[in-house]
Amino acid sequence: EEQLEQMDALFQRADLDNSGQLDFGEFTQFISSLKGPMATTLLASREAGLRRLIGLNLDVCGLSLARELSIVHASRRGRAELSGMESSVVRWCALVERTEAIEVDASAEPQP
Repeated sequence: EEQLEQMDALFQRADLDNSGQLDFGEFTQFISSLKGPMATTLLASREAGLRRLIGLNLDVCGLSLARELSIVHASRRGRAELSGMESSVVRWCALVERTEAIEVDASAEPQP
């Protein structure tokens, strides 16, 4: 019950026009005003979500590159096309390495 009261108080604080609903402007203004543990928790959650999104995007790009490479290889297209794809693969590998390094650094940081 105490949590419900806290949530109600937060909602009342965010609902600037007392309409009983939060519009996008009220929501963003409220989120921007958060400080302390609540803001830390929100930012940590957002950061974790962004990391997952980056990981998923890299996975999809990797699968797309692998599929395209197999198609190009199976069709016996010229080495020039394979060579052109090589730069995409190199860039993808570099992004994966950078992402993994960031994950290692982030896991070494103390959690709030």
